Amino acid sequence: MAELLVNVVKIEEITPHENAESLEVVIIGGWNVVVKKEQFKLGDIAVYFPPDCVLKQELSDQLGVTNYLSSKGRVKAIKLRSHPSHGFLACIKDFGDSAKKWKVGDNVAEKLGVVKWEEELSTKKLLQNRDRVLPEIPEFTKYTDIENYRNHTTVFTDDDVVAVTCKIHGSNVRIGLVNGEFCCGSHNMRRLVETTLWRELKFHTWKWIRWCIAAKRLVPYKFKYDATVKHLYKYPLEVPGVKELLQALTVEHKATSVTLYGEIFGDVQDLKYGRKPGEYDFAAFDIKINGVYIPYMDFKYACDKFYDHLFYNLYYKFHICATF
Repeated sequence: MAELLVNVVKIEEITPHENAESLEVVIIGGWNVVVKKEQFKLGDIAVYFPPDCVLKQELSDQLGVTNYLSSKGRVKAIKLRSHPSHGFLACIKDFGDSAKKWKVGDNVAEKLGVVKWEEELSTKKLLQNRDRVLPEIPEFTKYTDIENYRNHTTVFTDDDVVAVTCKIHGSNVRIGLVNGEFCCGSHNMRRLVETTLWRELKFHTWKWIRWCIAAKRLVPYKFKYDATVKHLYKYPLEVPGVKELLQALTVEHKATSVTLYGEIFGDVQDLKYGRKPGEYDFAAFDIKINGVYIPYMDFKYACDKFYDHLFYNLYYKFHICATF
């Protein structure tokens, strides 16, 4: 998860709102914040609350923003008169005497009790998956936390060459070869690669019990064991070249763990990318070997070498290089 920054800032740039004479736009780093006209002036000190931070109601009431937040106190990016507004600004004076020692650049999230919003896994989803989920292992980690570029607008220089990848709207997946065994999982859960009769029987028994509880009566249920049953997060292991890639990198680097990160897309979200019902594809975006992410050009070389024609087209559809 990206670091939560609720910074004390100095207002250094204010621009007119193109669609409203009563509004202005304050520029904070890479963020645009729509405010009332003359609410702030150049040189004012304020506290910036970015999108996806969560405020306690006591604090939001104090700042007078409770009615503008979600039911759980979450700050969201919105559009005001067709102009995007990312979070909100609060004058330093609104925090009373406690803010007298704050300096520009201070991160006051902890002092104000502000936390990062996280999507909670529902109890229903956890119950549905508990017999097909395995404990996490250190060698098969989730994908790295990515900082928001708007908070670090000077991280790239004009001479840097960077790889820009399209954000695919699908389901995050990780595939690995750890200590000689293949692993698979979603972003938050390591999942079974091969199922067994006992696990499938246990899973379907719990499923039937939940149905009975919901219906308040016994309901008919047919169980059929299929050892070749497919699930979404195992799918990349069936893409030609993926297993070969993991095995080759393991041998080449004498590695105990190689993890390939990617996205399954198609009939898994509302954007189908031309896929029909029941169809989905896989595109990779990173590789980690023995806990270290490899350089982009090494990643590109591995993809070119091992992925079949189908993935080759997908790779170049979603990856480009650019010079800033």
